[in-house]
Amino acid sequence: MNQQTNFRPYTPEDIGVIHGITTRAAEVDGIDPRSTLEDIPTLEELAESLEQGNGDVLVGFDTNGNIIGYGQMRWWQEEDGTLVYLHTGTIDPEHRRKGHGSALLGALEARIHEVATTHGQNTTKVIGANSSETEPGKTAMLKRRGYGNPVHSMVEMEYVDPDKLPDVELPEGFTLKTSATLEEKRKIYEANKKVYEGTFGISPTSDEDFEEFLEDNPDSSTWRVVWQGDELAGFVISRHRDDRSAEIMEVTVVDDERFRGKGLGKFLMTESIRSLQTEGAELIRLHTDAEGKMGGRQLYENIGFIARKEHARYRKPIEIATDRLKLRPIKKSDAEPMSDVLGNEAVMEFSDDGALEDSQINDWISGKVEQFEATGRPVMAVTDQETGEVIGYCGLFDCEIEGVSEVEIGFRFAANHWGKGYATEAVTALLDYARQNLRLERVVAMIDPSNEGSLGVAEKLGMKYEKDIMIPGYDHPDKLYVSTTRDIRS
Repeated sequence: MNQQTNFRPYTPEDIGVIHGITTRAAEVDGIDPRSTLEDIPTLEELAESLEQGNGDVLVGFDTNGNIIGYGQMRWWQEEDGTLVYLHTGTIDPEHRRKGHGSALLGALEARIHEVATTHGQNTTKVIGANSSETEPGKTAMLKRRGYGNPVHSMVEMEYVDPDKLPDVELPEGFTLKTSATLEEKRKIYEANKKVYEGTFGISPTSDEDFEEFLEDNPDSSTWRVVWQGDELAGFVISRHRDDRSAEIMEVTVVDDERFRGKGLGKFLMTESIRSLQTEGAELIRLHTDAEGKMGGRQLYENIGFIARKEHARYRKPIEIATDRLKLRPIKKSDAEPMSDVLGNEAVMEFSDDGALEDSQINDWISGKVEQFEATGRPVMAVTDQETGEVIGYCGLFDCEIEGVSEVEIGFRFAANHWGKGYATEAVTALLDYARQNLRLERVVAMIDPSNEGSLGVAEKLGMKYEKDIMIPGYDHPDKLYVSTTRDIRS
């Protein structure tokens, strides 16, 4: 049964109750105190975190005035300019399944939209959320609210099988060091930074980040670093924790043909594991990309690590901005301005259904709102940056082509806005969003061969013609164009 939830800003007097909620929720949600990706904060740690929230911490309470949970929002700008607004929240297990979680999520999203309006206009803005496989209720709620499938996942792994640990010798010509000078730490930091360039969630770096790197890793005696002369070849950064566990934080072999393919990664990991155990570590963990795209997961599994838990990262758009346009999720109130698009015979010339009536436009938009809530695939209303006028739409659609599941991009613009380059501008922005925030590696477009305008957009974007597709009910084939990760232009 849903109960009313009210919210107010956090005050330091709340900390005792909130810490109790956090502790109880951690047990129910399967939070592992030895995790490398999540933690159970002490009262002091939680107080410090919440007091740094700059007013963006909400406390929820029921009609009786009882605190039932809390949530926090923070934001940052990533390497590609995207502004990410991440929300986190916790509901007391005793007050779950009463609608409080949905109310908290709604309040945090409302606060995010409020804050986002104060930031730059010409940048993409997205909402972020996290969940893990031991939080099925939270995951289900996020999916119901339009977060779709995870855009990225991390897996936490634990070393459990010493029989798999190989006997590996350092190749000739290389030298192993078990600590690092300040100058060497700078080289290690720069190499590690390069590994993450262009990957999910990376923010721009500065000299301050190197200072933070040194503060986070004051003791390099647990590091294992391989050199070839003065050149860095690879390294493992690890540390002991207070609970007799150890964490391997970074594993890198420099991307150079002189160093790759020589077993340096396996050697470094073997040396690191043995030294950590010799120094008293009873448990060794690390985390890595769950899909193994960077090659780490397979290496770790091969030497005795197993997956313990996956942590998913979700995103949904607030808006996508270009020099002249703003794209935002379509909403039901867009029905009237969208009549110049969906109700126009010229615009809908290549549509199966032709121009739509008002009731059909309402149904079409309602369907696209439901699609976004169910899958996280956005259909975006395209608006003029200066006037706010809705001039068209651009969206991603799940489809099946010859028995294969695909994601299709589609767009239409009001006829009085043709010939201005808006379609190219909007589709470019949405494809970039699909690559950076939905992690889509392939997007298709099915285009009628007579639709010269759409064919021109596809060509301008560098989409590649793949083949002709015969759609059931058509008397001629459409042309299938494809954009892959390597084709998408920034």
